[in-house]
Amino acid sequence: MKKLVFNILIFVSFLFASCDNDTDDPSNPGIEIAETIQLLTDNSSKSWSVSKALIINPNKGTSLDISNESNIKDDVFIFSTTIVDNPNLSGELASVIWKRREAVNWNATTNEELYKDFYEKELVLGITISNLNPDTFIGFEGLFDFTVVSENKIIGRIRVGDFVEMEITLIPYTDSNAPVISNSLEFKEIGFYGIDGIGIGMTSSNQSNSLIISRRGDFDFSICDTALEEIITYDVVTNEFVLKPFCQPSGFFNKEPEIVNGKLIVVASNTINTYQTSLTNNPTSISNNFTTEIFSRHKTASYDTDIFIVGSMLNTAGGGDTSEFLFKYNTVSQNFDEVARLPEPVFYADAEIVDDKLYIFGGSSKHIGEGAIDTISIYDLNTGEWQSSSIPKAVNATFTDRYQNLIYVGGYREIDGGVYESFLGVFNTTDESFTEISMESDMVIDDVIRELKILNNKLYLVTGAITGGSIKIYEAELN
Repeated sequence: MKKLVFNILIFVSFLFASCDNDTDDPSNPGIEIAETIQLLTDNSSKSWSVSKALIINPNKGTSLDISNESNIKDDVFIFSTTIVDNPNLSGELASVIWKRREAVNWNATTNEELYKDFYEKELVLGITISNLNPDTFIGFEGLFDFTVVSENKIIGRIRVGDFVEMEITLIPYTDSNAPVISNSLEFKEIGFYGIDGIGIGMTSSNQSNSLIISRRGDFDFSICDTALEEIITYDVVTNEFVLKPFCQPSGFFNKEPEIVNGKLIVVASNTINTYQTSLTNNPTSISNNFTTEIFSRHKTASYDTDIFIVGSMLNTAGGGDTSEFLFKYNTVSQNFDEVARLPEPVFYADAEIVDDKLYIFGGSSKHIGEGAIDTISIYDLNTGEWQSSSIPKAVNATFTDRYQNLIYVGGYREIDGGVYESFLGVFNTTDESFTEISMESDMVIDDVIRELKILNNKLYLVTGAITGGSIKIYEAELN
């Protein structure tokens, strides 16, 4: 296959510039341009993954190889013959969806600085082709300059910031590029902490190599005259726990933490509490703006600057419990919006967002944790449509985390009156298959999974007795 020396100029659909003076008129593309489109798209749609990536920052004099970092390996480029519907762009011959997923800190000068703990929305881009020199980079943020080398290789540059570029090599996406799914994982205990595991929430931070747990602390009037919100960080490198208490008016159990744009945000029962990740100061708090309803037994999922809150509201005026709501809290505007009504009421049902779709797993139909559900409810954030899939077993409470195109799901299920067992599996968002995972470990038989998170290609489980008590942390290597 000969090397096709053509530029593929790709414009972000919500950013545009007129480049009529810089590009050839592609309204009558020749044979070679048509062949370029065929190589990109297979005349329909073709997915490409990253095989090599360098961040080039001339101002800092750095060239940083990020090819093996998880937040670039999870990127996927889908080239398609579908044309972007944008009247401000002309001469388009195809389009690409850039699934960016876990964000990259483009100003990083070391690999340790690459992670932002932030999940980005996908970008939809329009493509034009010209006969310009392929090494010429026409720069505003979002502009690509690519050369199609063959049906198995694309090379180019992407302007990712002011005076910062990424040199990138793409290869066709195959199953070998996807993360391996194992039906068995070997866990080992790495930590123990003497706090009650009921009602905890957990997130993880690549920047600090830590798990972050939020919970309602015991009332301690020597510290403050309101309820305590405790933030506990567990450093997975040093195996050290650090607990910091903060006075908060929210006295209910559930505390759901998310990291968005470098801030720790805890969705409590009637407040949203925003911390600096250093945890050096008290948080800023805002009310959820509801008169009598509070969040209880709720779960959250973050996506770009939004936090989605799933179900589970308690009416403090005695009006009954409601759990069919899907809310969105924007961390920039600090506005709440009702997004949709859930297909069925759920409590204790955790959720994740992958590539513009929200996945809600299992949970209970009743506030007290009864009525286990085996449904996966899937909400398309673009179309507002619902669809469903299923879990092999009904699960009373779920805890989730995303890993490229996969979502790991842990939890517990009632197998007999008052007797519970842990459940662990992985959902593939590409083909909507679910694989149950057997756990090899020395876990206490009466303990159940209380939380789950992925960090540095390891899966972490927090376990504790169904009746409460101290927690333990286990880890397993992901393949």
